[in-house]
Amino acid sequence: RLARLHIPVRVVHGAGLDYRHDGRFERVLVTCGLRTIPHSLIRSVEPGGVLLVPFGPAFMNAQVLVRFTVAEH
Repeated sequence: RLARLHIPVRVVHGAGLDYRHDGRFERVLVTCGLRTIPHSLIRSVEPGGVLLVPFGPAFMNAQVLVRFTVAEH
């Protein structure tokens, strides 16, 4: 559907932490809940880019959708 609308996106399905790519992404949308944010995930986003993650530390019994803006790294 995205291609039909001429929206230039790359969809990665599966274990995203093992995904090898040739650059950084402007935006990364994670669809699984995380208790910590892996450095490899942060490094996959270009500086100034957005990482959208369902996030909840271990002491919480819930998760919230968090929008991170990635700084220089």
